[in-house]
Amino acid sequence: MFHIPAHKNVAHPGATVALPPEPQDDGLWWSESMGRIELTMTLEQAQSCSHAGRCDDDVAALRKCPEISAQLDALDREKVRAALSEYGAWDDDELADHDANLTRLLWVAACDLAEEAATTPRAS
Repeated sequence: MFHIPAHKNVAHPGATVALPPEPQDDGLWWSESMGRIELTMTLEQAQSCSHAGRCDDDVAALRKCPEISAQLDALDREKVRAALSEYGAWDDDELADHDANLTRLLWVAACDLAEEAATTPRAS
C-alpha cells in the first residue's frame, strides 16, 4: 500500500489551497509533475489500464466509473492541456480535444501508478 502524502500549506495568505481528492478504499494518489492535477484510483483500476497492447477500451471503461469520472469532470481544461503538452507526445491540434485529453491523462496516471506499484518494494 502506498502512503498518501499530506499536503503542506505553502500558499500565500488569502490564497485558496486545493486539497487532493479523497482517496478511494485502498486508493493510490497521483499528481502530475507540477502538482496542478491530482487523481486517486485503486491499484486494480490502475493496472487495468496499464498492460501490453492497446489500452483504449480499458481506459474508456474506467472513465465510466463514477469515482473516476467525477474527478475528471472537475479538472480545468487548460491545466489538463498544459500537463499533457509537457510529454511532447501530442501536437496542438490533438491537445485541443478536451475529451481525448481526459482519456490521455487517465491513461498516463494509471500507467504511472501501476509502474510505481510494480517497482516499489513491499514492507514485510
